[in-house]
Amino acid sequence: MHIHKKADILRRAICAICAAAVFICGGATAFAEGEPSFDVEVNVPPKTVFLGDSIAAGYGLKGYDKNDLTKCPSYANILAEVFKSNLPEEADFAYENLAISGYTSQELLDLLKGGTCDKALSDADAVVVSIGGNDMLGVFLGIMGKDNSVGDMVNRSLSLSDDLDTALAPFHEKLSAITDEIHDRTKNADCKLIIQTLYNPFEGHVISLLDKLGEEKIGKLNETIFSLSEKGENYLVADVASSFKGRNQELTNIKDMDIHPNAEGHQLIAKTLEELIEKQTFTYHDDKAEAEYVSEQKVKKAEEERRSDRRKNIGIAAGAAAAVTACAAVGISIGVHKRKTKE
Repeated sequence: MHIHKKADILRRAICAICAAAVFICGGATAFAEGEPSFDVEVNVPPKTVFLGDSIAAGYGLKGYDKNDLTKCPSYANILAEVFKSNLPEEADFAYENLAISGYTSQELLDLLKGGTCDKALSDADAVVVSIGGNDMLGVFLGIMGKDNSVGDMVNRSLSLSDDLDTALAPFHEKLSAITDEIHDRTKNADCKLIIQTLYNPFEGHVISLLDKLGEEKIGKLNETIFSLSEKGENYLVADVASSFKGRNQELTNIKDMDIHPNAEGHQLIAKTLEELIEKQTFTYHDDKAEAEYVSEQKVKKAEEERRSDRRKNIGIAAGAAAAVTACAAVGISIGVHKRKTKE
């Protein structure tokens, strides 16, 4: 074989050895996959805030305590148990009931503007509001005093319609401002705001005028609630009024001159809200899974670094071997060339 041809083959072999050394030293490139998401979708809210009046607070129920609203079987507490049972521990379920008995729409608006609810609302997944009843309640109670005779109540009812219209007039503006304030304070873009309609506690009342006025005026309040919802774009409507329709006497304490829902009424409100809420989608961040992932990645990275170091050491050894081989080959080639020259 010609000497130059042998030298060419030798050079190729050396290049191949060196390339192999480089590959071993550098190792195969690992292409990182996209980072996994730790946001988990569920159909109940991990954190719920209840706002509003005595209906939301649970006034009139056994165990009601204005200083601790967790002790009575209110719909807020019923829902809290339902939501908690349907969420994994990682969701960090929480709820707060900030409702205050006797609150009107103006008082709730003032509470929101005062910043008292800011912390609770900031990370809420759902906000449930019951408001508006007390805007009219004072007018109704004016003719329902226990000392009034039926005749006196009827006589005083004659001017009730105008008084109720006057009381209702600002509600549209107040509710609009309330929802704006809540939206401004919920930092969670997916937070669901829910406004409840008001039932007519005077349905079937012995004084038919009360039933009629309740149906008409409370109906107007509910129309406002629906109209401002903008078909669910501004907030969702929990139609408690429709759920109570035809059953107000049995679901409230009206027979004792108390308009508030009884325990059965609260159960039905809870059911109405639950059916609406479970149609929605909520998200929580699984911090535990993320921490485990980060820990696993650290272990993998450390192992990969150890493998990389081993590959580099092997590569160095291979490179050295290739260099020795190359030098030996060159020496042999020179020796052969000298012999051929002498011959």
